[in-house]
Amino acid sequence: PAEVERYLEQLRNVQPSVEWKVRCFHYEEREFWNWCKGLVGRMVLERYRASNGSGEGGNGNNKSDNVKSAVASSSSSEGFVGAPPSWMARKVVTHQAKGTYKFGR
Repeated sequence: PAEVERYLEQLRNVQPSVEWKVRCFHYEEREFWNWCKGLVGRMVLERYRASNGSGEGGNGNNKSDNVKSAVASSSSSEGFVGAPPSWMARKVVTHQAKGTYKFGR
């Protein structure tokens, strides 16, 4: 008990301080993931075109363009509530700040 009392007395005598650190970041999709998205998108488009007999087209008014945009948007890393898997995107820290606040007595 005497050791505990000494320790508590030391804590009472030390000036309190708070250390803080803030990091701003965003996620960037990895090249591998972009390649996979492109490959899957092409496969889906080819299958869709083969089943519907669609031509190449590209004015945004046909169904194949809608399928293409749906594949691109549904397979994005932006749809994750938390962090996306590491193979899909990497965290890029853009800004950092840290400091110490000492309370006055």
